[in-house]
Amino acid sequence: MPRFEVEISEPPVIVDSRVSPGRVSSVVRSVYWAGNVANDNAVREAAWHAWDKMYGSGRQPIGAIMRVTD
Repeated sequence: MPRFEVEISEPPVIVDSRVSPGRVSSVVRSVYWAGNVANDNAVREAAWHAWDKMYGSGRQPIGAIMRVTD
């Protein structure tokens, strides 16, 4: 089985311009997962499982950034 590495992160949040004009938030949740799986579908499932384990089920970010390398 091939080895994959995955990083999932949520997109940065735009900070209220009244508080910090033109800035983005530096607080971004992310998770890293690496392992051997059969295919890229299995690696995505494993990475989301790691996310759920870290941040709780049902708390996946909208517009998540996912980087998969093999």
